[in-house]
Amino acid sequence: MAVIRESLEGMLAPAVASKVIFEALEPFGGDLPSGEGLARFVENELQASLQARAGHEVARDITSRISSVLGLLVPGKGGSGPLAPWQRQTAEVSLVNGCVRVAVISATSGMDRRLQAALGDKVMPLGVRRLSRLQVVATDRRPQIVLIDGADPPPDRAVDLIGPLRLLSKEALVVVFGSHEPWAQQAVKTIEAMGVGAPTLVELDRREGVDPLLDLIRSRLAG
Repeated sequence: MAVIRESLEGMLAPAVASKVIFEALEPFGGDLPSGEGLARFVENELQASLQARAGHEVARDITSRISSVLGLLVPGKGGSGPLAPWQRQTAEVSLVNGCVRVAVISATSGMDRRLQAALGDKVMPLGVRRLSRLQVVATDRRPQIVLIDGADPPPDRAVDLIGPLRLLSKEALVVVFGSHEPWAQQAVKTIEAMGVGAPTLVELDRREGVDPLLDLIRSRLAG
């Protein structure tokens, strides 16, 4: 629900977003949709509520964006699939008060600065220019998200991620932004090959824009 709310507020006035969510949840009484029911909620009740207030095109655009962030199938392309691993995990993690600590793995500080400018005090970027630094950050700062910038990778080998990533807390997500880039593809293969103890992996295509990344970071905030 945090992901859905943040996505709506990114495209609608907060007051309108609140009304859309409230109306969409009315059929559920005192319960909230969860598990695979969340996919159906986005495609049906939420989209219907959005259409009533913002029109068909806007509703389709917003629900497609939410589905992308949640890891669900895009509405209109074959129905609802199973929840992605990070989505199942997100329901179990503790939300953060204050700001989200994001370890940014990149060769330069460009991504750090853009995140800070876009999210202000909602995020604390922790720059990781070399993977050896990630060991310290993972242990001492306990980031909620490790962000790999596929377009600006560090000079290390992707296989060198294995040791530092095993030091992350169980609730941490590893987000690969620009998963189509060569270094990022190697990073994904490395993480998938880790087996037991591997962190939860989220792949985001940079060509789809930054919205899913910002929504994912915001979703870790309480309140």
